[in-house]
Amino acid sequence: MPFEMIIGARYCLCSVLDEAAAQTPWGTRGVWSGNGMLVTFHNESWGGEKVFQLLSRVSQSPQQHLWLLEVIHYCLLLGYEGRYRDSDSGRAQCEGIRKRLSQLIAETRPGTTTARAAGGSASAGQAP
Repeated sequence: MPFEMIIGARYCLCSVLDEAAAQTPWGTRGVWSGNGMLVTFHNESWGGEKVFQLLSRVSQSPQQHLWLLEVIHYCLLLGYEGRYRDSDSGRAQCEGIRKRLSQLIAETRPGTTTARAAGGSASAGQAP
């Protein structure tokens, strides 16, 4: 597995954990708020935008990035919203992205009927 894909997955997982911690009383007032996972591993304080930029980029070549697309899909299934968290329609936007990503993964995964029919050409990273 390419190192860049591992770093991308780590970035996404750090973002998910930081967002989850920020929703707790101990995460907003404690040590975590200034020293989250993104700060520790990537020297960044907020990944809410970059995760979706990464999704958009890797969606362009899903066969090469299927594993990372699946990691991002699980992050969204766990409730990650990133840049959409504070938006009035953010939850619905994330759900739309998650559904498109699920379809892209199904179309790309080897051995599925939709993968052979569609050729894995959908793009999940576009906002609704």
